[in-house]
Amino acid sequence: MESFDPSSGLVFRESTTASVRSMIPTWMDNCRGRRVDPSKYRRSARGCDTLQEMALRACVWNIENMDVEAVQWLGWSYASRLYDHLKYNDTLSFRTWSLFQKAFPEDIDRHSRFRVQDNSGGLLPSVVDRLAKLDARTLTFLCIRVSDITIDQLVALNKIETLAVLTLEVGRSRQNASLSLQMMRDWGRSVGESGAMKSLRVLVINNYIRLPKRPVLEFISSFSGLELVGIHSPQLPEPAECGEGWEIHSASALLSEWSSSGLRRNTAVQQLYEASFVSSSETSRDATTSGCKIYRSLSFQYAQGSKNSRDDDVAWFVRKQQAERPNKRAREYKPPPDGGKRRVRNDKKVDMGSLLGSFG
Repeated sequence: MESFDPSSGLVFRESTTASVRSMIPTWMDNCRGRRVDPSKYRRSARGCDTLQEMALRACVWNIENMDVEAVQWLGWSYASRLYDHLKYNDTLSFRTWSLFQKAFPEDIDRHSRFRVQDNSGGLLPSVVDRLAKLDARTLTFLCIRVSDITIDQLVALNKIETLAVLTLEVGRSRQNASLSLQMMRDWGRSVGESGAMKSLRVLVINNYIRLPKRPVLEFISSFSGLELVGIHSPQLPEPAECGEGWEIHSASALLSEWSSSGLRRNTAVQQLYEASFVSSSETSRDATTSGCKIYRSLSFQYAQGSKNSRDDDVAWFVRKQQAERPNKRAREYKPPPDGGKRRVRNDKKVDMGSLLGSFG
């Protein structure tokens, strides 16, 4: 639309552009609560706060500026008050949690959870890079819910050495369901060649378009530590769909929580991880105590857009237990007992003259 400037008599067209956004991801600093600025804080009751309360507000406000050494200097007796205050007010961001996790890995909660809602898209590479830097003592349970995914994004997941549970929920319609058999084959090949995904025990694949189960199970057989696999299937699987090395998980009661609408994803993935230590012939969750030790975990959810439809129809498969075979060791050469040279049998001896004469 053209505008007129009476002071200069000029007629011009004015256009506006969108506000400039920073390219630095800010999801690590996001939290549901809001921290209180000590300079703007006003006490509602009479009197003044104690020095401890004022120091606590100042430390919480400036927690992002602290390093690991500064937090460790406080000691857990004082640092725990900051940690509990942040959790109680929902102001514990992922960056702050990482700070406490490095400073006091044995004192903070054993199981933590975070969620990133990416409406604009493009934050998945930053999330993967950050999760790849976590301490090796903390297992990662990652839930990815996206409208589409590329092979490069799948291969990038190989960098997360602590990844123990991975759920992929891809596509909300037939037009954008990009997870294909070729991508699964290429991903499985990259894992086999690089030796990655050694900690991964549970994999859930929920694509809008159903993938044939037998090829998928063959492609992901290169995941050395994988024990439990869930593939989207509205119908019960057939034994012929398993192929070699896999079988249908018969203890469906252990996995019924995944279909529970009232159960959070972070709780469901934790139970899936514990169920991966249970044999398919066992029906009791108490059997997990023999194989699943006390562990520390981080449940992380990355979501784009709304929830997928039909994400609860999953067929479960478990890797077959292979019987141990004795390794055939090659015979080792033993020198003669007298330490001398190896003797040649009389029938094997050849005269030097006859040997040279054969070349004449």
